Amino acid sequence: MNHVFSGWSVWLEPEEKEGSLKEKMKSLQQTCGGTNHGVHSFVPHITLLYNVSPTHNVDDETELGPRSEESQRLRVEQLLHDSLERFKEKQTDEKVMHQVQRDCHASNKVLQNIVHPCCDDLTAVASAEQGETSNHNESTLYHVVKPMGIHVMDYPKEADGGKGFDCAIPLVVIRNMPWLQALQDAVRETFPPDERHASSHVEEKEKCNNSSEPQAVLFLPHLALVYAPSSEYTRLFIEENEKQKGRDHQINPILEPLQIQYLSVWSTSGTIDDWFRIMKIPLSK
Repeated sequence: MNHVFSGWSVWLEPEEKEGSLKEKMKSLQQTCGGTNHGVHSFVPHITLLYNVSPTHNVDDETELGPRSEESQRLRVEQLLHDSLERFKEKQTDEKVMHQVQRDCHASNKVLQNIVHPCCDDLTAVASAEQGETSNHNESTLYHVVKPMGIHVMDYPKEADGGKGFDCAIPLVVIRNMPWLQALQDAVRETFPPDERHASSHVEEKEKCNNSSEPQAVLFLPHLALVYAPSSEYTRLFIEENEKQKGRDHQINPILEPLQIQYLSVWSTSGTIDDWFRIMKIPLSK
């Protein structure tokens, strides 16, 4: 895979431990060609923002000049801490959390259709959300996310107006939850706009909806397992479908709940092997 990325990305990183998830990611990386064919491994993560401009000043919407590595690190640290403070404030605001619940429901309808494209019945969504509402305090306290299923996504270069990664992406679809949506909102409102939430994308969605009201781009949480060559899409799709048929009455260990440990910022400029973490901070203090 030769796609060249840019900017910063804000991630949620699960507990650092060996297990089914990391083993699956390592296995896919090797079976899809390995580093010799441009298939590189990366840290398990859920992306909150991607392709954030490191030079955009959120205070006055201007562009910052060149900054030293230390100055950049301090700026990232401040943005991360400000995001967590805003996250805490949102969780105590009843009106805000009511909107968060509505956003969760909207995104989970889309996610349910991704995992089960032939199913139009939203009973499963409502049932799951009812259970999550009753377990809201526990999920928030321990920052747990719950996978819904695995989906193999074809992402050709021409997708998203020519911004596609030209690859196949097996990914774990994550159910959106109130604490997760509130955190993504807090990060989005604190950091400079990213590629997905830039004004042009929002304006395009508004036109599609024929709405005069501002429309936020839905947050669809997921965890990519590998960025594989596009030529691997059909094989991966067939293999995953066959595995799902054989697991109708079994629990897939990759779909077990994950505890999120860190909020982090990565430099994702260049190809995947160029990525590096700038800073991470624990979600729980």
